[in-house]
Amino acid sequence: MRNPQLTRDIIINESADLFNTKGYKATSLSDITTATGFTKGAIYKHFKNKEDLEQQALRSLSKRMSNILLLK
Repeated sequence: MRNPQLTRDIIINESADLFNTKGYKATSLSDITTATGFTKGAIYKHFKNKEDLEQQALRSLSKRMSNILLLK
């Protein structure tokens, strides 16, 4: 059984890592499909476009950083 939220989380986490290491412009959708194992269609089912995905990924990274800082 498929879990849409898990799929979305995987896409966000993998994309966030790619955007962080390669940069937004240098990260292609093909890079994201390779990292996640999902098709472009699956990615576009959850996000309007690459920019939408980037915004969600940045929010995710921001939450991760805040949680780390709050635990210290």
